[in-house]
Amino acid sequence: LAEKQKALSKEEALAVVRYGADKVFRADDADITEEDIDTILRSAKNLTAEREGKLKEKAKRELLDFSNAEVNFQEFDGVDYKALKQEGDMVFMEMMQDSMGKRERTNTSYAERDFMRASGPTTSSDKALPKAKKLPDMKDFQLFDHKRIAELAELEYAREVKRVKAAQRAAEAGAAEPELQDLTPQEQAD
Repeated sequence: LAEKQKALSKEEALAVVRYGADKVFRADDADITEEDIDTILRSAKNLTAEREGKLKEKAKRELLDFSNAEVNFQEFDGVDYKALKQEGDMVFMEMMQDSMGKRERTNTSYAERDFMRASGPTTSSDKALPKAKKLPDMKDFQLFDHKRIAELAELEYAREVKRVKAAQRAAEAGAAEPELQDLTPQEQAD
C-alpha cells in the first residue's frame, strides 16, 4: 500500500512547491534570505515526515485489525474463496428450493385447552383411578430379578384399580364397599 504511493503525483508536487513559494512571493519583506528558504523547506520536510509516520501507523493498525476494506483477506494465489463460497451457497439454496416445494400449513394448535378439547370428553372415573407407582431405580450390579419385580408391580397396580372401580360401583349403587380377597400365600411370598 505504501509502496504504491511513493511516487508523487503532479498535484502533490505542485502543492509542495506552492507551500513554500506562496510565503516567499507574498512576503512584505523584500529581503528573503537563503536561511528563510531553508527554514521553510525544513518545516515542509518535518510536516511530510510527520504525516508519513501517521500514515504508516494507521496502515499498521488497519492490517492488525483486518479493517482495511481495500484488501480481500479471502483471496489466495489469485483465487477468491469468498466468491466461491457465495456461488456454492446460491447453488445449494436453489437445489433445496426445487426439491422441497411449497410449504403446507396444518391447523395445529399447541394451546392446552385445544388439546384437551380434541382428546374428547373424559369420564370422572378415569380421574379417580390411581396412578401406577414408579419402580425403584435398579442397577445391574444389584442383581435383582427385574422382570419379576415389574410383573409384581403390574399385579399390584391392577389389584388397586380393581379395588377403586369396585368402590365406585358400590358408591353409585348406594351399597357398602366390597371386601377384596386376601393375597394367596404365593403372592405374599413374592
